[in-house]
Amino acid sequence: MHRFVLFLGLVTALSAQLSPTLPFQVVVTAGNGQTTAPNTTFFQPVSVQVLSPTGVPVAGASVGFVLPPQAPGIASGTFPGGLFSVLVTTNSLGFATSPLISTGSPTGPLPVSATLCPTASLAACGANGLPKARAGLLVGAGFSFSPPDVSPGFLSFFMVIGAPTPLGQTLTASGGSGSFTFVSDSTWLKVVQRGQQFLDVTVDPTGLTAARYEGRITLSGSTYVRVFFTIQAKPLLNSSLASMNFKYTQYATTPPIIQNFYVGSSIRNYPIGVTVAYTNPATGNWLQVASLVGMVTPINLKAVVDSRGLDPGTYLAAIQITGDASNSPFSIPVTLVVAPFVAPLRTPKITSFANAATLQDGAIAPGELVRLAGVNLACDSAPSVLVDGDAAQILSANDAEIQLVVPDSVSGKNRVPVQMMCGNSASDRFSVPVQYAAPALFMRNSAQALAFNEDESLNGNDTPAARGGVVTVYGTGFGALDVPDQNGVVGFLAPVSVLMGGEAAQLLSAARAPDMPGVVRVRVRVPWNIPAGSATDVQVQTGLETTHATVAVN
Repeated sequence: MHRFVLFLGLVTALSAQLSPTLPFQVVVTAGNGQTTAPNTTFFQPVSVQVLSPTGVPVAGASVGFVLPPQAPGIASGTFPGGLFSVLVTTNSLGFATSPLISTGSPTGPLPVSATLCPTASLAACGANGLPKARAGLLVGAGFSFSPPDVSPGFLSFFMVIGAPTPLGQTLTASGGSGSFTFVSDSTWLKVVQRGQQFLDVTVDPTGLTAARYEGRITLSGSTYVRVFFTIQAKPLLNSSLASMNFKYTQYATTPPIIQNFYVGSSIRNYPIGVTVAYTNPATGNWLQVASLVGMVTPINLKAVVDSRGLDPGTYLAAIQITGDASNSPFSIPVTLVVAPFVAPLRTPKITSFANAATLQDGAIAPGELVRLAGVNLACDSAPSVLVDGDAAQILSANDAEIQLVVPDSVSGKNRVPVQMMCGNSASDRFSVPVQYAAPALFMRNSAQALAFNEDESLNGNDTPAARGGVVTVYGTGFGALDVPDQNGVVGFLAPVSVLMGGEAAQLLSAARAPDMPGVVRVRVRVPWNIPAGSATDVQVQTGLETTHATVAVN
C-alpha cells in the first residue's frame, strides 16, 4: 500500500525585535514521523514550542507552517482550505500547533517547515535569507530490492552539559536484498558503517544547547530509525520548603518534632549530601535530618527536632543540601522557638501535598487532584485550604488527609504557599513548587494503568484492548485550559500526545472529566501496527512532561 511519510523540518528565524545574535529555538513537541495513505488526512497536527536563548517559552510569537507546493510526481499536502502555508501565534507556554494536513495522490516524503517569523505576516517568514532545515527524504514504492530490517527500532542518548559525550551505539541491519545505503538528517548525528551489517552511531554535542533533539537515520530510502538526544543543563537543587519553623514548649513530654520536606533537582537521580549548621548559638544537637531511602533526588526527607531540655528562646540553624549542582550548597533556614509552658492548642499541620495518582510530593499544576496529608485536619465546621490565597475545591476531608483540586490561578507561578484553615486555627504555610503540567496516570496496580476498553470493560490481562480499538485512561495534572477552538472544544495550553508501544497513537480526546473534579479523561485509538502484549507501554506527553503506564493489548 502506498503511504505518505510526514517529516518535520524546522526553520528558525529572528526578527528585528529579537536580537539576531541570540540562539532562539523552535522545538518539535508532537506530530513528527506520521504515516498515512494518499488522499487522506494525517491524524495529528504538528506542534512546536518556541524557546528563548535561556530556555524560557516565548508567548505571542508568529510561527509559519509551510508545505511544499504541488508538482507532478512529488508528494503534496495542504492545510484546510487548500492552503500551503498558515500563520500560528504561540500560546502562553510558547506552543504553536498547525491545522491537520491532507494529502494528495503521489507518494513520497512530505516535509513541513516551522519558521519563527519576524512579523505576523507569512510573507516575512522567508525574508532576508532566513535559514531553513528539513528532514531527510524517503522514496516510496517501486524498488527492485527489499529494504533491510533494522534493530533496535530507535536509539536514545542523554548527557548533562559539561559531562563526557555519551558512548556510541550500534544498529544491526539484516535481511533485504542487495547492499543498503544510509543517510542521517542532522549534523550532530554521526553514522559509520562497520562490515556488511552494522552501523555505529554517535552524537556530537558541539554547538548544541540544553534541549531535546530528534534525528533520523534512513536506510535504503525507506527504512528509518529515530534517534533522540537529550542535553540537560547542570541541575538546580530545589525544596518544597523555603524555610522551616518549629515551636516547642518548655518541659513538654512530646516526642521529637518531625517535619517532612521534599528535595529535588532539575535532573532526577542526582546524589546529594545533607548537613546541619548551627548559627545561634553556634553549637547544638537539637536538629537532625533523616532519610529512609538514601540521598538521591527526588527524595522526601524528615527534619527531626528534639527540643527537650532547652531553655526558652529562639534557636537558629540551617539544613544545607550539597551536590554537583549550580546552586550548591542549597540552604533551608530552620528556626526553633522554645516557649514557656502554656496550655496545648489543637493546630492543623500540613506534612504532605501529593499528586493523587502517584501519592508523591512534587511540583503541582493547575487543575491537579491533590492529597493534602497532615495532623489535626478535622474541623467542627467545613475546613478550607488556601493555595496562594485562593480557596481550593475540597472533595473529601478527615483528620489525616484532604482531597482537593488545585485552583487554575496558580498558572504561571513558580512556587505557592498552601495553608489549611479550621475555624480560627490555621496551619503553617506549606510551600510547593508549580510547573505548567505535572501529568500522572491513575493505576490499577503498580504497573498497569486504570484503563477501560471500547466496550467499557476494565482493561487487564484477561480483557485486553483490541488493536485499532479505543482505550480510555485517567490521569491528573495536565495543566491549565486553553481557549475554546472554532468547534467549541476546550483543550490544554500544553498540547497532549500519546505513544503506545513506541508508536504515535491517535488522540481522540483529552479533557477534564465533568463528573470527576481534578481528573482528566484521555481517549486514544490503539495503533494497528504494535505487537500484542499484556504490558504495552503507554506514554502520555503534556508539552514536554511525560508519564508512563502499561495496558493489555490483543
